Amino acid sequence: MIEAIRAWVGRRLGRGPAPARAMPPGVDEIRLLQTAGARRMAELAGIVASLDQAIAAMRRLESDRMQSRVSTDPVADLALLRFAMVQFVDCFVARKGSVRLAPSKAFDASGVKFFDHVAEFAGQLSGSHARVVGQTEAVVLLRRAGDRVGVVGLTTRARRPERLTRPELASLAQFMEQGRAVYAGMLEAARLKVLSEVERMTPDKLLALELREATSGR
Repeated sequence: MIEAIRAWVGRRLGRGPAPARAMPPGVDEIRLLQTAGARRMAELAGIVASLDQAIAAMRRLESDRMQSRVSTDPVADLALLRFAMVQFVDCFVARKGSVRLAPSKAFDASGVKFFDHVAEFAGQLSGSHARVVGQTEAVVLLRRAGDRVGVVGLTTRARRPERLTRPELASLAQFMEQGRAVYAGMLEAARLKVLSEVERMTPDKLLALELREATSGR
């Protein structure tokens, strides 16, 4: 799907195909590894990358909050916060056939309780929840003339959503980093295991793997 969108945008803008990426130093070919261990390693790498994005968003919010007590772009702040929270929580939703961990497998008892609060908070960052649009209430507009009271109109108003403080943002980012460390450890263990398997492969088996990049021409 994303390739089709890029192709369409490229045609509209008159762009040609994207140039091939440069080969890493000292590498002539890149081959695709599709063993069970390799797929596990790739999934773990994707989760770590997802957590890196969530942490970067939280750190960005923390930095912006440190520079200014008043948000210059509340919509952007909300978008960053929602992205970070939802992205983080999704990494700890255990799924059948996935390497994703349930919170109880990644955190201690206090961490699991804190994760539950984080997940609940993430669920409040969409739709018309007060966390998003503020506390909305119906109000009657009145005019008084002595003892007489007249109705001018009926409307609604919303109070500005409560914002997280910089220490709260920092605590959330630290908790996300704690979860990332768990997956990073799993990723390194998976990489070492797959590397051991690859090093035992014969040259013929290595060359039989699908070629993913053109040769460097050396």
